[in-house]
Amino acid sequence: MKLSPAPIAFSTLICLGLASCLPKKEAAGPPPAMPPTVVSVEHPVKKQITEWDEFTGRLDASASVNLYSQVTGYLKSVHFQDGSEVKKGDLLFTVDPRPFKATLDMTVAQQVQARVKLELTRNEFDRATKLLAAKAISAEDYDTRAKAVREAEAGLQVADATVEKAKLDVEYTEIKAPVDGRIGRRLMDPGGLVVGGPMGASLLGSIVSLDPMYCYIDADELTVLRYQRLNRTGGGAAKEEDRIQCEMALADDVASRTRG
Repeated sequence: MKLSPAPIAFSTLICLGLASCLPKKEAAGPPPAMPPTVVSVEHPVKKQITEWDEFTGRLDASASVNLYSQVTGYLKSVHFQDGSEVKKGDLLFTVDPRPFKATLDMTVAQQVQARVKLELTRNEFDRATKLLAAKAISAEDYDTRAKAVREAEAGLQVADATVEKAKLDVEYTEIKAPVDGRIGRRLMDPGGLVVGGPMGASLLGSIVSLDPMYCYIDADELTVLRYQRLNRTGGGAAKEEDRIQCEMALADDVASRTRG
């Protein structure tokens, strides 16, 4: 079957007509020129600067004291608020002093007995001395009374020492602050049994000093070696009149870290 040539010619005329309706492409020109770059110019500034090393530090008290009792007894009262500042000599704890005062009264009475006994033995020794001179007493009786005097003197010394020990125990019922500082929380409440003595004593609390305070830092090895060399050579910050300057700031204290 053969197609007629007329439709083919019609299609060709339509394509040519559409092509004549398209806009004409303009010829491409050169790209636009870029504007000049703005540059700021500053003159060099000469000034002295300080080199800083920054480290993370931790604060620690220069003195720390744990509080123990030297006597055993029931805790009677607490005389401070947890976390408060205390001064040296402030009363902190009181152990029930009644048993120790009773012991002190007993030892004082024993001391009086020992003193009276010593007076009696001395009087007897004086009489024995006169009787021996008159040959009215044997030498054996004289020696016995002389030794009784020495025994009574030793007994009085024991009584005196016992009284002093009892007085110390009464004083130890009041536990006072040995240093100035801040006391932590109490570790025992009134009514609890306080165990005293050098072994196995009850810990009652602790005090840390506030002035001065120490700051410890962990520096890297290169920085430590650099400062050690400065100390050996005697130059830079190691001089007596130009010591190393230090500044401290909290972790969120950004203003103090800004240096001009």
